[in-house]
Amino acid sequence: MSERPTWVADIELSDRDYEFDLFGVFKGTDGWYTAADQGCSCPTPWELHNKLDDFSGPYTLEQAIEKVRKLEPLGAEQTWFMDEKRRMIERLRSQGEDR
Repeated sequence: MSERPTWVADIELSDRDYEFDLFGVFKGTDGWYTAADQGCSCPTPWELHNKLDDFSGPYTLEQAIEKVRKLEPLGAEQTWFMDEKRRMIERLRSQGEDR
């Protein structure tokens, strides 16, 4: 696969102002991919992820979901994080079965 996988969902790992720390899941023609991205208000998230080498995978859907389940928030404990992980997993499941 040479084209960039399609963004499906991401989760913010911290709550810092004017910065982002994201973990994302993407869907490709041959499976599921993950990536991490961080920065300030510029560049925009995922802007520098343009080639397949910028992602990890391919994974099955269940493998990608397991990676999300293992995520921990950066910095202080954040009560919203578990709800965000649950919503992300629901979104991934709604995108279909493994290929």
